[in-house]
Amino acid sequence: TVSPDVTTDVVYVTVVIAALVPLLAIGAVWAGTVFEGRLRPSASLALAVVAFIALLVGIAAGAVGAIDSLDLRGTSWDAGQFRLVLLGAAAAGLAGVSYWAPKVWGRFLPRAATGVAAGLLLLAIPLWTVPDLVAGTLDAPLLLPDPDPETAVEVAGVVASVGGVLVVVAAALFLGGVASVIIRRRATTAADDPWGGHTLEWATSSPPPAGNFAEPPPVRSASPLLDEDDDTEPEDGA
Repeated sequence: TVSPDVTTDVVYVTVVIAALVPLLAIGAVWAGTVFEGRLRPSASLALAVVAFIALLVGIAAGAVGAIDSLDLRGTSWDAGQFRLVLLGAAAAGLAGVSYWAPKVWGRFLPRAATGVAAGLLLLAIPLWTVPDLVAGTLDAPLLLPDPDPETAVEVAGVVASVGGVLVVVAAALFLGGVASVIIRRRATTAADDPWGGHTLEWATSSPPPAGNFAEPPPVRSASPLLDEDDDTEPEDGA
């Protein structure tokens, strides 16, 4: 007879592993884009990569933490996993703000500040989360390698504090960049379609006027801007 605890672990691990599927699909799309040579380096992309890494590791940590024999539940392992997911979600939100800033405010966020913020968040992934994961294994009776782990746990706490400071600095840099665009309007003016988009939101001005368009634009497919490019291409021999 299978015990309820084993059944719960199997279900939990299965659900957590299933959560990896969307992230792996995104990674496959990125790989295909890189292979086709259409990937544009940007601060938004850097933040998205940080989010992808943090969420991927966070989900993997959740799967490991669900293994009952490791006895990681209720330890600082949970805190490390939570920080990974929190960091991934925050980086994804910042990536979205950075990507849509040209359309919303008509200006790019400062590339230097946004890029440094992405770098700090990437560095914060191991510093802010791994110490808690390590301390969680020290707190688990089945994995207790040292009868007196207080020193190792204390060092892990110091390292995690450094990672937390990096997260705060990164957030301050990013918010400062947003403030410079909204309040002081000190940023590079963006074109209507700075990213080479294919859909209608990139066909109107940046920022868009009320109603977006004076007249409804023609839409023949899911990529109306590509249709316009096809219509403007000269015929052979022209």
